[in-house]
This record gives sequence, C-alpha cells and structure tokens, in this order.
Amino acid sequence: MINSYASSDDAAVAITGARAGADVVRNMYGQRLSRIDQGAGDFATAADVEAEKTILGVIRAERPDDAVLGEEAGSRAPPGSAGPP
Repeated sequence: MINSYASSDDAAVAITGARAGADVVRNMYGQRLSRIDQGAGDFATAADVEAEKTILGVIRAERPDDAVLGEEAGSRAPPGSAGPP
C-alpha cells in the first residue's frame, strides 16, 4: 500500500515505507506465523518477509533506480541493472 500523501523527499519515503510495513505487521499480529530458517540460529517470520516486501514496494514506487539492502531478502539491484550493488 502506498500512501498518496508521500512526497518525493527521502524522509517522506522512509516514513511512508515504515508505516506501510508496520501496517502489515499489525494486521498479522496474533496469527500463527510460519518461520523461515536463515541459518546460524536466525529466522524470519512471514510477517517479517511480507513487511519487507511492502516497504520495498514503497521504495520502488518512489525511487525505482535505487538499490536496496534488506534484512530478510538481502541486496536488490534496481530493475534493469546488471546485478546487486
């Protein structure tokens, strides 16, 4: 979900992404969530992964040429680029 009140400055994009990710986590609160093993005793939940996807969607909408490094999915190069940054 992308909020229409978001402006194009970096802080607004960050706030919009954080709010969108928080909405995902809030909506999944209290549900039984699957865990994804990430090795070395680390794991992510379905809420973690979905929140990150939502945040990435906000960033991609406002900053399509930016590379992104996420906690769950790792590096993501801008669409159409040669690879990870």
